[in-house]
Amino acid sequence: MINLWILLLIITTISVGLVLIFSDNQDCSNGWYVTGYYTPFEEDFAGESTQIQIDGKEFKFDNEFLKTIKTEGWGKTKSNQYLGWYDSEFHLNNFPTDMHGNELIVSMIAADESVLDQGIQVLVPTLPEHWNDRMLIVSDIGPSIIGKHIDVYTGEGEIARVETERITGIDNTLCVEQ
Repeated sequence: MINLWILLLIITTISVGLVLIFSDNQDCSNGWYVTGYYTPFEEDFAGESTQIQIDGKEFKFDNEFLKTIKTEGWGKTKSNQYLGWYDSEFHLNNFPTDMHGNELIVSMIAADESVLDQGIQVLVPTLPEHWNDRMLIVSDIGPSIIGKHIDVYTGEGEIARVETERITGIDNTLCVEQ
């Protein structure tokens, strides 16, 4: 029985120490709104098509796919190119990009530059499992990302879309890595 109490005391001491280390290296605040964005696949849409022009060439894409790209920023076409929406027009590229032209990678986030500087790392321990212990990197901005709001890039396809819904929530805690 004494050995069990000693083991519990050791575990508690280690846990408290880890929490103190975690707290010393991070500046945390509450009240954060978290949303997600992803890259949809054209093949997941099967509605009516619209013809658009990109660099003087004609292309035809599903209406809902185009509408989703205008919200999410990028979509992967059936020809494995990426169709992006920025500067009020469509663009083709070999990969989806952030505002700096860098390839989007899962765990990159868009944030208000007046609140979080580009390049810093943050942790949101209040997010669901697999996101709550992942370092997120501020590397993008978005027109609707204002104040204590971050938008997490969750990846490509239907699984990534589901993840955007899973992580979206209010009153999250965000910790800036020091």
